[in-house]
Amino acid sequence: MMLRNLNRKSFADLIVLFIFLFSTNRLLAQQEIPENIKDQILKGTEALESAKVPQDIENAYNLFNQAAEIAPLYPDVHYFLGKTLSLMQGNTERAIQEMKIYLELYPDAPDREQVNIEIKELESSAIFKKNSYLMGISLVELSDGIYVHRVSPNYPPFGRRGVPIKTGDKIVKINGIDVSEYSLQEIMSVFEADSLEIEKPRKIVVIRGGQEYSLDMYKRKKDFDPVIKDLGEEDLAVIIVNTKKPLVVFFISDWCNECQNYFNDRSIDRPTYKYNKDIEFIYANIDERSSLTKEYGIEKSPTLHFYKNGKLVDKIIGYDNDLFMEKADNLIN
Repeated sequence: MMLRNLNRKSFADLIVLFIFLFSTNRLLAQQEIPENIKDQILKGTEALESAKVPQDIENAYNLFNQAAEIAPLYPDVHYFLGKTLSLMQGNTERAIQEMKIYLELYPDAPDREQVNIEIKELESSAIFKKNSYLMGISLVELSDGIYVHRVSPNYPPFGRRGVPIKTGDKIVKINGIDVSEYSLQEIMSVFEADSLEIEKPRKIVVIRGGQEYSLDMYKRKKDFDPVIKDLGEEDLAVIIVNTKKPLVVFFISDWCNECQNYFNDRSIDRPTYKYNKDIEFIYANIDERSSLTKEYGIEKSPTLHFYKNGKLVDKIIGYDNDLFMEKADNLIN
């Protein structure tokens, strides 16, 4: 018997069930939990069960990720990791990959059909996220709703209202739509539709400290240099490995003037235009994909990583257009 369908309605019951199975040494995925990851699995499920703030989900992710690194052939840990990733904005493709690994390692899984349904739902949500852009805000799903995971430190105030949204705010309404029972995938679909209408401000209602607040939230269409691909919900590690051309990744954050300097040059001689036939360009928003900072060692934005044959060969920290041109030349020669 296995822990499945980790959503708000069955969240606590399933965690209790898993802890019972764990404590009685029952089998998961037709094998016992490896001794060297029992501690991570138990602490990960406890972190999910008691999750009250966004950081708790991140802690669970870190524990399941450690377990997957230690015991990569244990099927269930990949499912736990995939489900946890699906609760964190920007990780849809990674969640899909982990669930597929689970099925590859456990081809006779009794819940194979249900897991395939979950994978298809995640794939559909990733496909439609083309314009949703939260401009410095990332979200996470807890057992009772959707919360703000992080807010860019450079997020500007809205007139006299101050910073309109804070880490830990629970979002309950968007433009009058009650989203208190929405999943992360569903709420991102609302943001996606709203991003198409940039003339009107986005109105949200949040719960903070037990009180409701009506706030404004910045929005705009994704409008960076058209030759640069937006990472969105895709798995950057997969892109790095599979890209046949040399690759440059811009790790950027919102409201970052140095970041914008790389994209403000609209002349025909701008670097991304000059090299776009020989180099693939992609930008990764570390405000909306906060896990990237740890995974790729990003301490400041902008940071540029230069890849060749799937290997990191050079980097730039900060804005230096001349150095960018020089390193781009080196990348293709």
